[in-house]
Amino acid sequence: MANILKTGAQWLSDMRIKHMSETVTYTRGVITVGVLGTRGVTKFEVSDESGLSVYGQIADWIILTADLVLGGILIEPKKGDRIIADDKTFEIVFLSGDGCWRYSDPHQITMRVHTKEVSA
Repeated sequence: MANILKTGAQWLSDMRIKHMSETVTYTRGVITVGVLGTRGVTKFEVSDESGLSVYGQIADWIILTADLVLGGILIEPKKGDRIIADDKTFEIVFLSGDGCWRYSDPHQITMRVHTKEVSA
């Protein structure tokens, strides 16, 4: 019997790619790969020792886990890697509680990569 939830997650991923994605360049040093990505946002809160909270948001890129292959090796995003889209450069950052990325679904079909824009 097929896993209906996994089939649904794959269908949603396919629709995201078909209707909401663009080709972006993922880079680590001099190695690059073109992947289909969808821009998103993650909101966060940081509190200091006095209880003052600061709210912010960062740019995310949602990509297929299987597409992140550099030099023939499936990799995980790491701080300092970059994504280039529409002549803008986004650097991967560490987000407290999430790290540099997290899976976007329980079947690990897609990942959400946390970035900040570093140049336009």
